[in-house]
Amino acid sequence: MVTIGQAEAGQSAVQEAVMTFRNADTISGEHGWGRRSTLDLGQEAAWWRWDGGGQVLVRQANVVLNMDMHGPGADTRLPAFAEEVLHRALTGARRGG
Repeated sequence: MVTIGQAEAGQSAVQEAVMTFRNADTISGEHGWGRRSTLDLGQEAAWWRWDGGGQVLVRQANVVLNMDMHGPGADTRLPAFAEEVLHRALTGARRGG
């Protein structure tokens, strides 16, 4: 899931994305989904991995990426896939779509 924060009157789209990221980070932590690690991607990022899958959560400016992946090797491939999806989302956001 990719969320692009939209600014409303008196709000910042980036601040909206920060709140979205932190809410998702808190929810994931409360569910105890695997081990949380930092990830060198975007301005804020975390990922959890467990047997057979993982979750990546990344924020860059006003774009938030929340990505789950399941299946053989998913926990090792997920960061690279997240980087590609984030790149595509940022490119699309810059173009306005």
